[in-house]
Amino acid sequence: MAVRGGHGGGRTGGVRPGPPRSDRPAPVTGIPGLEPLTVAELLCGGPLNTARLACDVPLDRPVAEVRLLDDAAAAISCPPHTALVLTEQAARGGWAVEVTLRQAWERAAACVIAHESVVTSPIADQVATRLGVPLLAVPDDPHSAALRVAAAIARPEATRSALIARCALRLAESGENARAVLGTLNAELPGVHVALITGSGTLLAGRAAALEAWQTPDPAITVLSTPIPGPDGLELGQLIAAVTGRAKAWHTTITAVLSIALAPLTAWAATERLRTDRAPRLATALLDRLLTEETPETLVEATALGWPLDGPLVGIALLRTGPAQDLTAALTGALTAAWDLPGPLVAHGEGWVSWCRDPISWDPALNRLNAITGLAAGVAGPDRDLRRLLTQAGAAAVVARSHGPGTLVRAGELGPARLLAALPAELSGTARDVLAPVLAADTDGTLLATLTSVLDLGGSAKDAAAALGVHRNTVATRLERLRELGVDPTDPRQRLPLHLACHLVR
Repeated sequence: MAVRGGHGGGRTGGVRPGPPRSDRPAPVTGIPGLEPLTVAELLCGGPLNTARLACDVPLDRPVAEVRLLDDAAAAISCPPHTALVLTEQAARGGWAVEVTLRQAWERAAACVIAHESVVTSPIADQVATRLGVPLLAVPDDPHSAALRVAAAIARPEATRSALIARCALRLAESGENARAVLGTLNAELPGVHVALITGSGTLLAGRAAALEAWQTPDPAITVLSTPIPGPDGLELGQLIAAVTGRAKAWHTTITAVLSIALAPLTAWAATERLRTDRAPRLATALLDRLLTEETPETLVEATALGWPLDGPLVGIALLRTGPAQDLTAALTGALTAAWDLPGPLVAHGEGWVSWCRDPISWDPALNRLNAITGLAAGVAGPDRDLRRLLTQAGAAAVVARSHGPGTLVRAGELGPARLLAALPAELSGTARDVLAPVLAADTDGTLLATLTSVLDLGGSAKDAAAALGVHRNTVATRLERLRELGVDPTDPRQRLPLHLACHLVR
């Protein structure tokens, strides 16, 4: 869950704390003109990067100076925004850590630092959480920790540069993998929740707490956002980081780290696209998984390929109008190369499908693809459900195929023709038996195409000739040949069975 800022109530030592002193206006001393480091920056690749945060509290407190305490009671005299470091001698007394936390809260101190051997009591963690005071357990000598903190806060910009450089190195080591990149960001940025989301807010990788903060604004939480460019220049998604507090310098550092993460994410997307371009079957398998069972993994892969997932969407299904043939990789590659519309072109089922967000004119693309192989198309949408969208487009394409190459049918205009598209495939064997004489004699598919077109157009040879792009006499000759084979589309007893059989076979 996202850190919402603020500090818990409850009783500590029999006294209910009032508003945290760190929330009261207090001047932050330090180097003039430079914003002091925050506790988060000391932890994130800074002098305390090996420390353990013993409580879940905001880390945006500025650290203006450091004070080494030989006596826990001395904390009461420290100025605000001080990092209080307990020596092992000071921490030996009973409840020394708890007392120091209480005094740190009273003095609006930045944090309390102690050796890990004395930060073992769950009570200390609970007190720190209730008071909202960061409690840091260091594995080495507290004197050394104090010296490192003092050196860091004396050169805040150098420390920030080193922090960014460390994150850049870790991101380079994570490789071109979205989940690895997000894991690195969340590991290297303490107190920050980072996520990769789509434009509409679907979580792809990272922490759900970041998405929660993005969807539900909280005055105590700042959400930083950086768009991720895809290999094609279009936005791939967004990197968002939810951070408690409003320390501008810390926000600038986080934004710089997020910017460094853009390169491996764009490279990851480019690698995935190159892989699917070389092996179209991978895109087909991904689409099948996306339509069957949508999982975070499939969403991440689809986003890498630049597939639009957020609706409303419009889609098209393409079917070959000639004799049934397998969809070869070479044919899919040729069609993909000629496809210049938004959205992918993916082999699916008996043909290909594509979808995008904005309504477009499909006819020019269909004409170009028809120069490669005869195609008919069905168009559907807009619809927010990709599975339903492609199913409707596929049904329209089945109807379009019966009218010959170059035909485009819109799903919303199908009317009763939806029945023909919904005929179960199990009947195809019976349909082939009904049309056996035609299929045996039809070496080039023209007899079946003519029979289907005539039946679709109410028996009109003239309209069928126009739809097929041939002379009327050609249609008449083919009809005569069909009658010789015992198939007569004008016979009322044959018309309906023949019509259904044609659509099942085609």
